[in-house]
Amino acid sequence: HKGFREAGLALGLSRWETIRYVILPLALRRMLPPLGNQWIISIKDTSLFIVIGVAELTRQGQEIIAGNFRALEIWSAVAVFYLIITLVLSFILRRLERRMKIL
Repeated sequence: HKGFREAGLALGLSRWETIRYVILPLALRRMLPPLGNQWIISIKDTSLFIVIGVAELTRQGQEIIAGNFRALEIWSAVAVFYLIITLVLSFILRRLERRMKIL
């Protein structure tokens, strides 16, 4: 935003200092909640757990069910695992938002 840039320059900050100390913190405060929500949605919708070293849960659940036909127990365990991951991510994001005084 032009006004923030001008304010930073009026305070004697260089262009990069203005970006670092004025514009970037404000941008992060606005971006964090929607980015966090998108992160959680991506995990729930795509089952991409390679980043955290967990095999794709849905596929693993299907393979286990094919071997022992205990669908209810397996899908319940998969759902609980998804719930735990989502709750942990939500907790982390909430802490970040509080720390940055977003909410």
